[in-house]
Amino acid sequence: MPAPRVDLTIQLAPQIEVEVDEERLHHLAVKTLLLEGVAQSLELGLFITDDEGTKELNRRYRGVDEPTDVLAFGGEVEGFVSPPDQPQLRDIVISYPRAASQAQERGHSVAQEIDLLFLHGLLHLLGYEDETPKKRVRMWARQEEVLGTLE
Repeated sequence: MPAPRVDLTIQLAPQIEVEVDEERLHHLAVKTLLLEGVAQSLELGLFITDDEGTKELNRRYRGVDEPTDVLAFGGEVEGFVSPPDQPQLRDIVISYPRAASQAQERGHSVAQEIDLLFLHGLLHLLGYEDETPKKRVRMWARQEEVLGTLE
């Protein structure tokens, strides 16, 4: 299967100053799509913000009034369906302070944590869920499999 085309756009909130390895994240997205058997082209947006940014989005779109480490937005927009030959737009939002804190807790770099959170968001966009223990185990196992192919 040919590799899907992934157009990745990365934006940082004005208060976030961090180096992001766009090439590595792009490779991670393409590798994940290949492993999942997805041939469709995607437009992915990654927005890195702070806890207040994820709290506002979490409250507005999920009804949860607290910050989170990663959010994923995708799916069909009501009244609009992209033709099969057109890219689908998907967005992932990461809280940089949470990524930094979790990286320290887990004993790896912030870049590795951003990779993990980006992959976690991408797997959500591909239909993985983690609301139940069984689904969480499946999703986290897939994350480890994908990350293992990159090293």
